[in-house]
Amino acid sequence: MAHDGIHKQQFRIRDLTTRSVLLFPTRAQIIRDIKEITLQPGANQIVIDGLAPTVDQHSIKVEGTGAATITDVAVDLLPNREVYEDIYPSDSEEEDEEDDEDESEVENDAMKAVVDKIKRLNTDLLHEQETINSAASRLSFCDNFGRSVTTDRPPPNDLEKLLKAYNEERAKIYKDHESSTSTCESIREELYKTEKEKTKLAKDLVKANEKKEKEEAKRREKKLRKKAEIYKEKQRVKAERESFWPKKVYKITINLEPSTLTPGSSRRSSVDDSDTLVNLATTTFHEPSAAPTKSGEISLSLSYITYSASWSPRYDLSLSTMKGAGLLEYGAELKNTTSETWRDAKVVLSTSQTTFSGLSETIPIMQPWHVRLIKALHGNIDDSLMSQSEVAAKVKEWSTTTDQSQKPRWENFGRDNSGHTFAAHQANMAAQKKKKRSREVQQVVSRHSHPVPQAFGTQSARQPNPFGEIRPEAAGLFGSSHAVPQQKDTEESDEEMGFGLIDEDGPPASNSLEFEAGAWEESGMTTTYDVPGLKTLVPSNSTIKHKIAKIDFRNVVFSHIVIGKLRQVAFLKARLRNTSKITLLKGPLGLTLDGSFLGQATFPRCSAGESFSLPLGVDPAINISYSKPTVRRSQSGIFNKEDSNVFTRTFVITNTKHNAPCELTVLDQVPVSEDERLRIEITNPRGLKAGGEGVRAGSSAFAGLASPTSGKDNAKDVRASVYGTDGKEIANNGKWGNAVATAKKGGEVTWNVHLNPGQGVKLLLEYEATFPAGESVAGVGWKNHGVVIELPPPPPMPTGVNR
Repeated sequence: MAHDGIHKQQFRIRDLTTRSVLLFPTRAQIIRDIKEITLQPGANQIVIDGLAPTVDQHSIKVEGTGAATITDVAVDLLPNREVYEDIYPSDSEEEDEEDDEDESEVENDAMKAVVDKIKRLNTDLLHEQETINSAASRLSFCDNFGRSVTTDRPPPNDLEKLLKAYNEERAKIYKDHESSTSTCESIREELYKTEKEKTKLAKDLVKANEKKEKEEAKRREKKLRKKAEIYKEKQRVKAERESFWPKKVYKITINLEPSTLTPGSSRRSSVDDSDTLVNLATTTFHEPSAAPTKSGEISLSLSYITYSASWSPRYDLSLSTMKGAGLLEYGAELKNTTSETWRDAKVVLSTSQTTFSGLSETIPIMQPWHVRLIKALHGNIDDSLMSQSEVAAKVKEWSTTTDQSQKPRWENFGRDNSGHTFAAHQANMAAQKKKKRSREVQQVVSRHSHPVPQAFGTQSARQPNPFGEIRPEAAGLFGSSHAVPQQKDTEESDEEMGFGLIDEDGPPASNSLEFEAGAWEESGMTTTYDVPGLKTLVPSNSTIKHKIAKIDFRNVVFSHIVIGKLRQVAFLKARLRNTSKITLLKGPLGLTLDGSFLGQATFPRCSAGESFSLPLGVDPAINISYSKPTVRRSQSGIFNKEDSNVFTRTFVITNTKHNAPCELTVLDQVPVSEDERLRIEITNPRGLKAGGEGVRAGSSAFAGLASPTSGKDNAKDVRASVYGTDGKEIANNGKWGNAVATAKKGGEVTWNVHLNPGQGVKLLLEYEATFPAGESVAGVGWKNHGVVIELPPPPPMPTGVNR
């Protein structure tokens, strides 16, 4: 059939509905549905484009229902032809900068009233000055008239009238001048006070504007911070989206043809009996629709496996040593780092193919202690005092630091300081603020000043004043519109307005919420868990946490392990039994003991009904003292001389808890001879044989101590050890507890100790090594290492001991 005659229908994977997501620890199985696909007569082609490049192309399966036959299915990995900006247009849009700052200053009614008053006073002063100028002009006119009399003398009887008229007019002019001058003085005083008030109001106005400017600056800063956070979040989302943007995608091409309808029984057979597409997978995952399909319509289901999607268990365990109980919160972390988004899908978790990592610190294992005979060349060297594993453990303990160095806090916290110190910055800001305020005060005063019009008929500066010199203040009022008296600048201490972020109370504590519980189902070696409801899993670097179940543990047994040869501490461990019906997988664990968070560990895999142990670190309430080895040497025999060395190691274990006993397993070892001439036997605990039954051992750590009245120098220390620091007797020496010792053929010696509260126990280990005279005991190198460790020289031999 010609290619042009094929009817094509194309679907994007992002537009298809997701029926289910089956998450495994390292992969996921996805099932998608395409409903109501209408086929055209002839050849049809269905193209599904956009599958993530992490899909396993060999796992792609297609099934469906309808009257059609699939002829072939092709899977191709092609470049992604989608445009990023078309899918995420918000990432390319620039946000318009909106600046709605209000630059208007804070206006003051008092300032307006003062300005109006100054304007009125200037007008009144101008009126009075005009009266003074008019009086001066009138007086000048009279004087000119008087001088004209000298050239054109009037009759004597008219002279008296003229002089009288001159006197009257001059007196009237003087009265007007004096009145106006006095009024001008009053106006000037009032104007001076008003100008002073105006300056004060200008300063207050500047302060108000500064306060508003600070508030506006805080608002702008808050707005900029918000914009910066929004921009930062957008960039984060964009970077995350780009990290999941596929360069190549899988395209599935399905070629099919509608079934040809035949009359009679063949039609019924093709429609009724064969009304199903050819299954391309051995497992049927297609779910036909409950409603009957229309003629010419089909429905398809697509199943495929993809990597970069997984789930992992996460545990939080709270243990109580007082109650001997625990509560385990079992959670799951879901992760999708593919390029696909699975919306409103049924999520199922499967335990198949789970992989985990181990603990970083484990309880040390005591290796067998092998010794042999060598010729005694150096009398002070005795390799039989300590085993090679003990020396190696000591060297490791001495050379290894306890804690890893952490980064300085300033690298992780704080803000970067730029340039000057804070004090210098504050001083500089204060100086700049003072200068700025002075300029702004002058600007406000000048802005609220109005020019005063010049007086009508102003007296010329060259014309002499007939009443004498006018004071500079008066001339200044008519010659300048800025008649502000000079005043001394005063230093003002202005309080600075502080600003900062507002501390808002956090959300109130909410009540404990219940979580949705799903259903467990076990099938052979695999367990599945149905996550309640429908979930949407988008590509993200973060994980989705889901709580699966809560499990109560009863009768939790807490015990201690002491291996003093390797470390003088008591390791605490808990033994729990999984009484639930849920299989617990291996995974990370957060441990909390008696309300204190211990840290992170690894939870072991545990099936229903099984028991498991968890190491809980070191118990500081158990004090361990492991003495250095001592040796007693002797020689016996008449004809065949033999040397005999008796070695002694002592444990002193103290339970400082005053309210709870403790169970301890104490481990030590004796060397194992590889030479028949070297005989090694345990002499204490008495009757202890390798592979034999256990024997009672141990004694009170406080028994046999010298009394305070014995006269020894350590009487004070002995009394403190018996009675404690508070002066009260710790307990009866006979009630310390009990211990049973057993020995294995590999040289390992074990004490099972029950130690009561506030008590101590002393465990003694003695063994005798007998060998021919002239020989010496030397340690044998570890067989798996092939290296003999040279041991340090033994302590000096006590005086009076026979060789």
